[in-house]
Amino acid sequence: MLADSFRYPLRDGDARDATATCTGLVLVALLLLRAARALWPDLLALFPIVFALVPTVLFAGYLGRVVDTGGRPSSTPFSWSMRSVRLGVRVVVVAAVYLFPAALALALTAFVVLGGGGMLLTLAPTLALLVTVAACYLLPAAVAAAGRNGLRSGFRRASLGGLASGSYFFAWTVGTSLVVSTWSLLTAVRLATPAAVALSVVFAYVHVVAARLVGEGLDRSRWEPA
Repeated sequence: MLADSFRYPLRDGDARDATATCTGLVLVALLLLRAARALWPDLLALFPIVFALVPTVLFAGYLGRVVDTGGRPSSTPFSWSMRSVRLGVRVVVVAAVYLFPAALALALTAFVVLGGGGMLLTLAPTLALLVTVAACYLLPAAVAAAGRNGLRSGFRRASLGGLASGSYFFAWTVGTSLVVSTWSLLTAVRLATPAAVALSVVFAYVHVVAARLVGEGLDRSRWEPA
């Protein structure tokens, strides 16, 4: 499972074309965000932010398709169809909803730490970690369910069952570690530099690998969406 996932983004023409397209989408999004940062706090900064949603949705749509087809041996070609756009919107919405509690918990933790919250100073980081791990652990199943059966399926409790599997846990652990490491590198690199361009290739590759991993982990766990 692990070796196949690392080969997946480059194993044939369709896979390489899709990975190259995803790299281009990441680059476009980074450039638009750089433009937004340059314009901030002017209201004109909102325009590149809104435009950055387009490559983000297309990239998310492809990742959603890779997760959904994780158990299939064939590669997933990139598609510019409206179906991919709709899937990308579902993935972004599901991710935003599932990660919101984690973001809120982290924000509250920062508030407690800065305010010197006594006993809360001990409990808040632990609570934030638990909420974040739980949300991220359920997210791939929710994304796959929303992709197959519609947005509502991603929020049904029945779609989140069957995840107590060694295969899924292993795939999720490796995939999450890769994604978190790549995001950490991205935040440390200045946009529109040669390093950012190189990192965008790694960023796209790693996310496709992670999507393939968790998709295959879901397939091996015999998970089924509601």
